[in-house]
Order: sequence, then structure tokens, then C-alpha cells
Amino acid sequence: ARNFKGVTRDFLFYQIKYMRKQLVKQGNGSIFTNLKTEILKEFPISIPAKDGRLDTETQNRIVFPLISIEDKIELNNSICAELEAMAKQLYDYWFVQFDFPDENGKPYKSSGGKMVWNEELKRKIPEGWEIITLGELFDKINDGCSASATNNLPYTPVDTLPTKKMSFSEFKSDEEANSSLIKYSKYDILFGAMRAYFHRVCIAPFNGITRTTTFVLRPKRKEELGYAFETINTDFAVAYAVANSVGTQQPYAEWDSNFADMKLACPPQKLRVKYSKKIHGIIEAVVEYNLQNQQLTSLRDFLLPMLMNGQVKVK
Repeated sequence: ARNFKGVTRDFLFYQIKYMRKQLVKQGNGSIFTNLKTEILKEFPISIPAKDGRLDTETQNRIVFPLISIEDKIELNNSICAELEAMAKQLYDYWFVQFDFPDENGKPYKSSGGKMVWNEELKRKIPEGWEIITLGELFDKINDGCSASATNNLPYTPVDTLPTKKMSFSEFKSDEEANSSLIKYSKYDILFGAMRAYFHRVCIAPFNGITRTTTFVLRPKRKEELGYAFETINTDFAVAYAVANSVGTQQPYAEWDSNFADMKLACPPQKLRVKYSKKIHGIIEAVVEYNLQNQQLTSLRDFLLPMLMNGQVKVK
């Protein structure tokens, strides 16, 4: 790391992160907290020193565990991104380009599989496919929960869900959960209904609670989780939700009155299950990596203050 008058960049970064709450108290502003440069210049921080000089070796030793944890989290995220891209690519190949394996294991459309005109969708679809709605693919779960009965479950309001990722690891304490709460179960699909254009569509890695600004959707057949998720995760499905949202400043998608009515060409159940089985391992791995990231993040946040204030020393 580059030195700033004997202070390493990494140590300075984690020291500021450690002091963040105290720094915020020094700011002003009613809506957004502003920190003036003068405050930052005069704010005292503790730097390890040896023989009257700032000790960069000790600084590097202190932040090494934190950097190692961050590197592992980044690696997990990179692996998840690759796995998610594989699942999406296979879905596009099978159900958008219609080159799913035919009875002989050859790509259907490229091998001359019969395509028939569908008047409802105004396009050709493979023979034997049917037209269904999202409402026929999912149940919308409305398991209401009061703020006094959250039972320490992870709280994931819509703004904690990531954009265009299969799963997630961040959550808030249930102490912050106040109203309009609903429970979800592991492997339910959470769809960010408020400002749907952010494309927040994720598979839950654990049981938790969210707010009604998020749809909790459960595939009617659990063995079709992979197909169901990738279907509602398409850009087309999200665009449909956006186009049929209500409200101006905070547009909301509506399930019962329009989104559930979105029509799609649906393959036979055997093919839906076959695809879901193929990407089952990907879903399991992504969920596991996100759970691991949650544990690593907790460990990092636990170690940060103790390393910075000297409670824990690294040899």
C-alpha cells in the first residue's frame, strides 16, 4: 500500500471505517450528513509507532486479517457471478432461442424442430408448448408478521437486495423492522416491487422477513425452482413489471392486478424440471457462497474495532 506520511493506505481506510460513527456525529445537515474538510483534517486517529516513528509493519499486520476476509468475499462474489452467468446462458439457449435438447439430444430449433404460430404472443413457439401466466407459475406469499413477533429473523427490506444477482447476503437487524412485514422461507424468490427497474430478483438464502414493497414468490412446484427463477428474472419480466407499475415518485409493481397476468410461452413440465435439475447445483453453490459471505462480513465487523483499538494483536 502507498504511504501517506508513514500511514499505509489500507490502515487509513480501516481506521476511518472504524471511526465512521464518530465522524458522522461531527457532520451537519438535516437530510444528508456533510463533513467539512477542516473536520477531517483535525480529527485525531491512533497510528502504531515504534522508536518515535510511524510503524508501517505493525499497520500492515493489523489490517492483514481484514484484507484477507475482504479478498475471500470478493472471490466468492466472482465465483457466484460466473455461476449465475452459466445458468442464464443455458436458460437463454433453451427457452429464448428454443435450442433445448430434442428427443435425440440435438438442439430443437437448429435441428429443424417444428415451430407454430401463436396468436396470443404474435410469434412462433415450439410445438407442444402452452401459454401460461406468471400467476400459474408462482404463489404470492402473504405471511404477515408483527414487529413484536420477528423472532430475530434477518430483516431484508427492498433496499438491501442487490441488483441482478441470484441471491444475497446483506440484511438488517429485526429491531429495525417496524411495519408492513411479511415472512419468507429459504429458496423463496424475492422480487423488489418498489422501483422494479432496479431489477432486484433474488433467491432467499435463509428464512427471514421483508416488507410488502417486496413480493415473496414461491414456485407452485418446488422442483421447478431454477426455471421459475430465471423466468421472472428475465429483462422482459422486469420490464413488464416496470411498465405496469403505479405511482410516480415511488412506482410500485402490482401482482394481482397485472404482473401475475403476464403471459409467456411455457415448455412442458418435463423440460422445466430437466433445466431446474441442471442448475440445482449452481443455486446451491450461490446460496452457500452468500451464506459464507454473511459470516465473513460478521467476522470482519467483529474484528475491526478490536484490531483498531489494540484489543487483539496479530503476530
